Amino acid sequence: MIRHLTWTCVAVAAVLVLTGCTSEPLGASAGKVSAASDTVVFDRSPTRFGDGLVAVRYPSAQSADLTFVVTDGEQQWEARTNPACTGFAVTRVDGEDLLVILDSDAALHDGVIATETTATAFRDDGAVAWGPVSVNGGMSDLGLITVEMLGGALTDEPASGTALSPRTGEAIDLPDTERPAYAHGGLLASDTPTGVTVRDAAADGAPLLWKSEPEAPPGASGPARVAADSTIPAGDVLVLEWPTADGVQFSVHRFDDGTLLATLPGTPAARTLSTPAEDTVFFTTDTPAGRTVIAVSPSLGELWQDEVPSASQPVSATTDSVWFTASSGYIRRDVDAAAFVDDPGPAPTLALRSGAVLMATTQATEFTLAPPP
Repeated sequence: MIRHLTWTCVAVAAVLVLTGCTSEPLGASAGKVSAASDTVVFDRSPTRFGDGLVAVRYPSAQSADLTFVVTDGEQQWEARTNPACTGFAVTRVDGEDLLVILDSDAALHDGVIATETTATAFRDDGAVAWGPVSVNGGMSDLGLITVEMLGGALTDEPASGTALSPRTGEAIDLPDTERPAYAHGGLLASDTPTGVTVRDAAADGAPLLWKSEPEAPPGASGPARVAADSTIPAGDVLVLEWPTADGVQFSVHRFDDGTLLATLPGTPAARTLSTPAEDTVFFTTDTPAGRTVIAVSPSLGELWQDEVPSASQPVSATTDSVWFTASSGYIRRDVDAAAFVDDPGPAPTLALRSGAVLMATTQATEFTLAPPP
């Protein structure tokens, strides 16, 4: 599996205005909370966090820092770090969402790689939950997992990932056979030689919750692996891939207890979407017959399957509807409807748990945040 940082070095290296190391203590810092603006400017696709979102603004002539913009449509705040080789992840502890931001002493313009990296966790109001604590490497794009870096680049070695505790930021002491593969919502899935293990990463000792072996589907010819890259994971479900005589089979499980929710037809082929509350997840797969969208509920299992044009791409999902691209405009299906229908748009960029909706403008990095209806 190819691993990447969550935008980090490659994206930031292209920025013209960079700052180097300073004598200030490491650790991201948050500014004061203010009333939210109805316009949000950022450079990287936003991620849901709490009732709102977190988005990244790269260094510019206006600010030499890497800036994390957090807003829910009512209040907003920003956190700033050294722009060189950092990362972030959203996690959950005792029902509370936390934003974990890395900072380092790297200086790209001087060719200086990081000798120290720290993680700090923020609550949705900008208050520090824990940190800064020292961590190993940069943040992967698969949750609260850091990955070692050699000469400023991530390694692809199976043992290079370190899972962090959502409660403290400390490294979780896992058995040598477990390789962290995906973390979400305080849970951790790891690949092992015999299958997949899932642990409660937020609890003391990260106790084991379930193993994949009893969930093997008929025809499985080997152990499961976590089907996790930057497009597949979404919501409180876990996708496993199983080798079979007919190729790889993908199954969707409730993350906390392993309950089988659905078997995906074909192969995941595009970004997975979820509703703001993560109570419905939309997978896009390709089969010999075409492209299929599968709606899965962590509580109810598979809700429906529907075919879409082979070139359609997922766009966004609100509490009630999901949008895909079409040859002209969009197609939309309400979660409880019978089929997709044509929709001239515009489709939302991101719907938030607060009910606010982020919409694109004619400016590539400028978005408007519409309040709940």
